[in-house]
Amino acid sequence: MTTETAGPPTPSPTPTKVLIPEARQHQKQRYRRRGVFVVIVALVIAALVLSSLLLLRGPAAGGKAQPDPKPAAVVAGAGGLVYFRPVLCFAPPYAAPAGSTVKAPTGTEPIPVCSAASLLSAANLNVSPSNGAQGYSSNLSSPDPQYASYPSTSVQSPGYTSRTVLLPGVHGACDGITNVRCVLGPIEMSSRAIATATAVRNQTGQWVVNYTTTARGADLWDRVTRDSFHQFLGIELNGLVYSAPIIQPTQFSFSTFNGRGEISGSLNRSQAVRLAKALTAQVK
Repeated sequence: MTTETAGPPTPSPTPTKVLIPEARQHQKQRYRRRGVFVVIVALVIAALVLSSLLLLRGPAAGGKAQPDPKPAAVVAGAGGLVYFRPVLCFAPPYAAPAGSTVKAPTGTEPIPVCSAASLLSAANLNVSPSNGAQGYSSNLSSPDPQYASYPSTSVQSPGYTSRTVLLPGVHGACDGITNVRCVLGPIEMSSRAIATATAVRNQTGQWVVNYTTTARGADLWDRVTRDSFHQFLGIELNGLVYSAPIIQPTQFSFSTFNGRGEISGSLNRSQAVRLAKALTAQVK
């Protein structure tokens, strides 16, 4: 009988040696999960920070933060508002220096005050209601010649709304003469106080603009027109004077407008329509 002698029995793998590969695999999975969690948290924090910045500064068209807006006084006249300003005097057209190729430049420098003789004050105008076709008489001062060397004021001038300006008129809006310009004082009211404006023919067939004010604008309009009673009040949009009527020239004393009125003058249909559109161009 042959006896086979077996060698020493092969030892079974210990539990420790069996579990090491699984433990490493689980550990790697835990690291991956932690890494993903950290990335997600970081992305959420970044999104919150970006949202806060956009809320504070406002998004631009390209997704970038917008700079703070400029003061209204710097960009005034470019936003579609109509301004109501007292007309201080009339000015002749700009006379360019010899050799200049710029026919109608705009300037930012201050302009001088109107001479006493050219002032469109109530005393100089001496408006008197009458029975004539126009309904009143007045003494118009000639344009102040000192302004011939001054270009019209740019709407981008610093302090545009609070300073005296020199502006051209639309189709003779200043003094009824083409190319004559207006020297106007600081604004006293804007078209934010106007609710509606419509170009119509009045009973005499003249083109006028009928308007109504807002509820808050009624008192303001009465104050502005009372201060300019029997004087010219300029109506300006983006550096152009659309109309410069005399306030209540056919009346002996001021009376309230009650939130409505009529702007008249030497207006044709297109000018009246243009003025009405200008008055309501701004969304109230």
